[in-house]
Amino acid sequence: MSAGTPGGIGPGPLTELAGALALRSVYRRWLRPRLRADRVTRMLDIGSAGDAARRILGWARQDGLALGLVAIDADHRAVLRGRGRPAWGMTARTATPAELIAEGAKYDLILSDRVLGQLRAPEVGALLSECDDIVAPDGLVVHTDIVCSRFGTGRWSQQELIAVVPPGWQVRRCWPLRVEIVRAGSEPSGDDEPADRDGADSDGAFLSLT
Repeated sequence: MSAGTPGGIGPGPLTELAGALALRSVYRRWLRPRLRADRVTRMLDIGSAGDAARRILGWARQDGLALGLVAIDADHRAVLRGRGRPAWGMTARTATPAELIAEGAKYDLILSDRVLGQLRAPEVGALLSECDDIVAPDGLVVHTDIVCSRFGTGRWSQQELIAVVPPGWQVRRCWPLRVEIVRAGSEPSGDDEPADRDGADSDGAFLSLT
Protein backbone atom coordinates (compact mmCIF):
# COMPACT_ATOMS: atom_id res chain seq x y z
CA MET A 1 0.00 0.00 0.00
CA SER A 2 1.19 3.49 -0.75
CA ALA A 3 2.15 6.01 1.85
CA GLY A 4 1.03 9.60 1.83
CA THR A 5 3.36 12.04 0.15
CA PRO A 6 5.53 14.28 2.36
CA GLY A 7 3.90 17.34 0.85
CA GLY A 8 0.40 16.07 1.48
CA ILE A 9 -2.20 17.35 3.89
CA GLY A 10 -1.20 16.10 7.33
CA PRO A 11 -2.76 16.39 10.79
CA GLY A 12 -3.99 19.81 11.76
CA PRO A 13 -6.87 22.27 11.35
CA LEU A 14 -6.91 21.91 7.56
CA THR A 15 -7.28 18.14 7.86
CA GLU A 16 -10.10 18.54 10.36
CA LEU A 17 -11.88 21.04 8.12
CA ALA A 18 -11.54 18.71 5.14
CA GLY A 19 -12.88 15.85 7.26
CA ALA A 20 -15.93 17.86 8.33
CA LEU A 21 -16.61 18.91 4.73
CA ALA A 22 -16.29 15.31 3.55
CA LEU A 23 -18.67 14.02 6.22
CA ARG A 24 -21.18 16.73 5.37
CA SER A 25 -20.93 15.65 1.74
CA VAL A 26 -21.59 12.01 2.70
CA TYR A 27 -24.61 13.09 4.72
CA ARG A 28 -26.09 15.12 1.88
CA ARG A 29 -25.42 12.63 -0.90
CA TRP A 30 -26.01 9.29 0.80
CA LEU A 31 -27.69 9.56 4.20
CA ARG A 32 -30.19 12.42 4.11
CA PRO A 33 -32.17 11.06 1.12
CA ARG A 34 -32.84 7.89 3.15
CA LEU A 35 -34.04 9.62 6.31
CA ARG A 36 -37.67 10.41 7.09
CA ALA A 37 -39.50 12.67 9.49
CA ASP A 38 -42.22 10.13 10.35
CA ARG A 39 -40.07 7.05 10.99
CA VAL A 40 -36.83 6.54 12.90
CA THR A 41 -34.02 5.27 10.69
CA ARG A 42 -31.52 3.00 12.47
CA MET A 43 -27.89 3.82 11.74
CA LEU A 44 -24.60 2.25 12.83
CA ASP A 45 -21.41 4.32 13.04
CA ILE A 46 -18.27 2.15 13.16
CA GLY A 47 -15.07 3.35 14.76
CA SER A 48 -15.49 7.11 15.14
CA ALA A 49 -16.07 7.06 18.92
CA GLY A 50 -19.18 9.10 18.24
CA ASP A 51 -17.54 12.12 16.60
CA ALA A 52 -19.12 11.52 13.19
CA ALA A 53 -22.34 10.39 14.85
CA ARG A 54 -22.79 13.67 16.73
CA ARG A 55 -22.38 15.71 13.57
CA ILE A 56 -24.80 13.57 11.59
CA LEU A 57 -27.41 13.64 14.36
CA GLY A 58 -27.16 17.42 14.49
CA TRP A 59 -27.68 17.76 10.74
CA ALA A 60 -30.63 15.36 10.81
CA ARG A 61 -32.28 17.36 13.60
CA GLN A 62 -31.78 20.58 11.66
CA ASP A 63 -33.50 18.94 8.69
CA GLY A 64 -36.39 17.67 10.84
CA LEU A 65 -35.50 13.99 10.23
CA ALA A 66 -35.73 11.10 12.72
CA LEU A 67 -32.49 9.18 13.30
CA GLY A 68 -31.45 6.69 15.96
CA LEU A 69 -27.71 6.06 15.95
CA VAL A 70 -25.47 3.44 17.55
CA ALA A 71 -21.74 4.28 17.61
CA ILE A 72 -19.37 1.37 18.23
CA ASP A 73 -15.63 1.08 18.76
CA ALA A 74 -13.51 -1.89 19.83
CA ASP A 75 -11.46 0.43 22.07
CA HIS A 76 -13.24 0.90 25.40
CA ARG A 77 -11.31 4.12 26.06
CA ALA A 78 -12.61 5.66 22.85
CA VAL A 79 -16.16 4.74 23.82
CA LEU A 80 -15.71 6.33 27.25
CA ARG A 81 -14.54 9.54 25.58
CA GLY A 82 -17.61 9.42 23.37
CA ARG A 83 -19.92 8.92 26.34
CA GLY A 84 -18.36 11.98 27.93
CA ARG A 85 -19.97 14.04 25.15
CA PRO A 86 -23.49 12.60 25.03
CA ALA A 87 -25.90 13.39 22.21
CA TRP A 88 -29.64 12.81 22.17
CA GLY A 89 -30.48 9.87 19.93
CA MET A 90 -27.00 8.30 20.13
CA THR A 91 -25.87 5.18 21.99
CA ALA A 92 -22.10 4.60 22.32
CA ARG A 93 -20.91 1.09 23.13
CA THR A 94 -17.81 -1.09 23.07
CA ALA A 95 -18.42 -3.66 20.34
CA THR A 96 -17.24 -5.01 17.01
CA PRO A 97 -19.33 -5.71 13.90
CA ALA A 98 -18.82 -9.43 14.54
CA GLU A 99 -20.46 -9.08 17.96
CA LEU A 100 -23.43 -7.29 16.41
CA ILE A 101 -23.83 -10.17 13.96
CA ALA A 102 -24.00 -12.58 16.91
CA GLU A 103 -26.73 -10.40 18.44
CA GLY A 104 -28.76 -10.48 15.23
CA ALA A 105 -28.66 -6.68 14.91
CA LYS A 106 -29.78 -5.01 11.68
CA TYR A 107 -29.33 -1.40 10.59
CA ASP A 108 -30.77 0.69 7.77
CA LEU A 109 -27.55 2.68 7.35
CA ILE A 110 -23.94 1.78 8.17
CA LEU A 111 -21.09 4.31 8.06
CA SER A 112 -17.40 4.23 8.85
CA ASP A 113 -15.37 7.43 8.63
CA ARG A 114 -11.56 7.21 8.55
CA VAL A 115 -11.45 3.54 9.52
CA LEU A 116 -10.14 2.11 6.23
CA GLY A 117 -6.74 3.70 6.79
CA GLN A 118 -6.26 1.53 9.89
CA LEU A 119 -6.90 -1.73 8.03
CA ARG A 120 -4.82 -4.12 5.94
CA ALA A 121 -6.21 -5.77 2.82
CA PRO A 122 -7.70 -8.88 4.53
CA GLU A 123 -9.28 -6.68 7.21
CA VAL A 124 -10.97 -4.51 4.59
CA GLY A 125 -12.60 -7.60 3.08
CA ALA A 126 -13.63 -8.86 6.52
CA LEU A 127 -15.25 -5.53 7.43
CA LEU A 128 -17.25 -5.46 4.20
CA SER A 129 -18.42 -9.03 4.76
CA GLU A 130 -19.53 -8.20 8.31
CA CYS A 131 -21.42 -5.15 7.11
CA ASP A 132 -23.23 -7.33 4.57
CA ASP A 133 -24.50 -9.40 7.50
CA ILE A 134 -25.80 -6.52 9.63
CA VAL A 135 -27.27 -4.15 7.04
CA ALA A 136 -31.00 -4.40 6.34
CA PRO A 137 -31.95 -5.93 2.96
CA ASP A 138 -32.65 -2.52 1.44
CA GLY A 139 -30.03 -0.71 3.52
CA LEU A 140 -26.97 1.33 2.63
CA VAL A 141 -23.30 0.93 3.62
CA VAL A 142 -20.72 3.70 3.12
CA HIS A 143 -17.05 3.52 4.14
CA THR A 144 -15.15 6.78 3.60
CA ASP A 145 -11.55 7.82 4.20
CA ILE A 146 -8.80 10.15 3.00
CA VAL A 147 -7.39 8.98 -0.32
CA CYS A 148 -3.71 8.35 -0.97
CA SER A 149 -2.80 10.70 -3.83
CA ARG A 150 -0.58 13.66 -4.73
CA PHE A 151 -2.21 15.74 -2.00
CA GLY A 152 -4.10 13.24 0.16
CA THR A 153 -2.20 11.37 2.87
CA GLY A 154 -4.48 8.38 3.29
CA ARG A 155 -3.28 4.79 3.34
CA TRP A 156 -5.23 3.63 0.31
CA SER A 157 -5.42 4.89 -3.25
CA GLN A 158 -8.57 4.29 -5.27
CA GLN A 159 -6.87 1.68 -7.45
CA GLU A 160 -5.47 -0.18 -4.43
CA LEU A 161 -8.93 -0.46 -2.91
CA ILE A 162 -10.42 -1.59 -6.21
CA ALA A 163 -7.88 -4.44 -6.16
CA VAL A 164 -8.85 -5.68 -2.69
CA VAL A 165 -12.61 -5.18 -2.33
CA PRO A 166 -14.67 -8.36 -2.87
CA PRO A 167 -17.36 -8.69 -5.54
CA GLY A 168 -20.51 -6.75 -4.75
CA TRP A 169 -18.76 -3.51 -3.79
CA GLN A 170 -17.58 -0.47 -5.71
CA VAL A 171 -14.93 2.15 -4.97
CA ARG A 172 -15.70 5.81 -5.66
CA ARG A 173 -13.39 8.83 -5.68
CA CYS A 174 -14.98 12.01 -4.33
CA TRP A 175 -14.24 15.56 -3.24
CA PRO A 176 -12.41 16.61 -1.12
CA LEU A 177 -9.48 14.14 -1.30
CA ARG A 178 -11.72 11.24 -0.36
CA VAL A 179 -12.40 7.67 -1.39
CA GLU A 180 -15.60 5.72 -0.64
CA ILE A 181 -16.57 2.06 -0.69
CA VAL A 182 -20.28 1.38 -1.23
CA ARG A 183 -22.30 -1.65 -2.23
CA ALA A 184 -22.38 -2.23 -5.97
CA GLY A 185 -25.40 -0.61 -7.58
CA SER A 186 -25.67 2.10 -4.93
CA GLU A 187 -25.96 5.58 -6.37
CA PRO A 188 -26.06 8.85 -4.43
CA SER A 189 -29.43 10.56 -4.57
CA GLY A 190 -28.58 13.76 -2.74
CA ASP A 191 -27.48 17.16 -3.97
CA ASP A 192 -23.73 17.25 -3.52
CA GLU A 193 -20.52 16.90 -5.50
CA PRO A 194 -20.34 13.94 -7.90
CA ALA A 195 -17.87 11.13 -7.30
CA ASP A 196 -15.45 9.66 -9.80
CA ARG A 197 -15.48 5.87 -10.19
CA ASP A 198 -13.13 5.68 -13.17
CA GLY A 199 -9.82 6.09 -11.39
CA ALA A 200 -9.14 9.63 -12.62
CA ASP A 201 -7.19 11.93 -10.33
CA SER A 202 -9.57 14.58 -9.02
CA ASP A 203 -7.13 16.56 -6.87
CA GLY A 204 -7.13 19.32 -9.46
CA ALA A 205 -10.85 19.84 -8.91
CA PHE A 206 -10.19 20.21 -5.20
CA LEU A 207 -7.41 22.72 -5.76
CA SER A 208 -9.52 24.86 -8.06
CA LEU A 209 -11.98 25.40 -5.23
CA THR A 210 -9.41 26.60 -2.71
